[in-house]
Amino acid sequence: MTLETPRFEHLWQHAPCGHLVTSADDVIVEVNQTLLDWTGYSRDALIGTLFRELLDPGSAFFYETRQQPVLRLNGQVREVSLVVRRADGTSFPVLLNAVLGELADAAVQVSLFDATDRHEYERELLLSQRAAEASEERVRVLQDASRIFGAATSSESLIEALVSTVRDAAAATATSVMLPDADGVLTVVAGAYTIGDAVQPQMPSGIAYTEGRVVTVGSREDAALLHPDLLEYMRGARIESIIAVPLTDGETPLGVVASSYARKRDFDLAAIELQIALARQAAQTLERLRLQELLTQLALHDQLTGLANRTQLKLQLAEGLRAAEEEEHPLAVIFLDLDGFKKVNDSLGHAAGDEVLREVALRLRGVVRQGDAIGRFGGDEFVVVCENADAEAAQAVADRIRATVAEPLEAVPAEFPVSASVGVAVFRPTLGRVLATDELLNRADDAMYAAKTGGKNRVVLVHI
Repeated sequence: MTLETPRFEHLWQHAPCGHLVTSADDVIVEVNQTLLDWTGYSRDALIGTLFRELLDPGSAFFYETRQQPVLRLNGQVREVSLVVRRADGTSFPVLLNAVLGELADAAVQVSLFDATDRHEYERELLLSQRAAEASEERVRVLQDASRIFGAATSSESLIEALVSTVRDAAAATATSVMLPDADGVLTVVAGAYTIGDAVQPQMPSGIAYTEGRVVTVGSREDAALLHPDLLEYMRGARIESIIAVPLTDGETPLGVVASSYARKRDFDLAAIELQIALARQAAQTLERLRLQELLTQLALHDQLTGLANRTQLKLQLAEGLRAAEEEEHPLAVIFLDLDGFKKVNDSLGHAAGDEVLREVALRLRGVVRQGDAIGRFGGDEFVVVCENADAEAAQAVADRIRATVAEPLEAVPAEFPVSASVGVAVFRPTLGRVLATDELLNRADDAMYAAKTGGKNRVVLVHI
């Protein structure tokens, strides 16, 4: 191809876009200086080569299979986004316009426009769109978590909800919640903890709990730097990364929620902040539920002994009566009053009397059957509800109670002996018979008075 006028030759060579001409079979036959400057190729390097060889593999495939057929069919293509490979191997985004040529020595005229700014704009737009979608997803997760956590009716149900929420939101292999036990030792209470017994102060969860900060382990290489044992734990569990987030109420540590992954993980700021927000929501709800549970405990339990109070005892007895009538099994109520307690109170003071009550409560827990309900009915009176207990079983429990109370008490001197007068009422349901809780309690109370008037420190049993 030749251009006859030097002026047009200059315009073509130095146009603000790249120009080239190819033959019908895609061989480059001419190229302008602008395209050579953009790509770093020499004219000899391009002339005689296929145009698609100037493109990166993806663009070459797209151009050959999609755009060339359209070009042959319609005679032109416009604003096709492609990527050119420069001579130094770097990529150069362009927009392509092409028309079927009318010159005798060429088939296609191609113009390439620098799309770097557009490409960067589209990339930034895509990143912004992804960031907006991720932000919207985080908001949705937090809203769902607020609803789920708010619906929890106990600490246990809340913690289970926290495990599933964090596991799903973080796409974790396993998630667990750890809380301190009575001795302050961090213990797994829910979820799967995939690295065995690694709940130690020097491990991620231990550090998160004691220092109140998020601990991330993005790879096993990071694990080796944190603690040698952690690397072995992770290898054994086939874990590649870990994140441990403290559960805190203000500055008070409540526990830790930890997640592990079977692949390496780059814990970016957004991922960390989402888990912190979930942990904060859960911690606030956990404190509220614990307060409610404490208030319920105080409302239904005797504060001095920790046993059920009168209200709770009547509820348990009513449930026991219902079960006894439905299942037709016997039910016993044991009512005891402490002999000698008034003398302790009058002579040694109420503090000594309180110690006696606490020690008696402790002894009762040790001699009743598993599942029996024990309560302080008032003053120095205690009640035990024994489900599925006939006269023989109830007599055995009552005898153990009388014997344990009669043993010397640490809280008082030997000259102030304390014993128990014990009354037992055994109810065996019969067809059509309904018994009120107060009636059963009154019959056990009457039996206790019979024991007291009969000489104290004894057991009297009655059948109903």
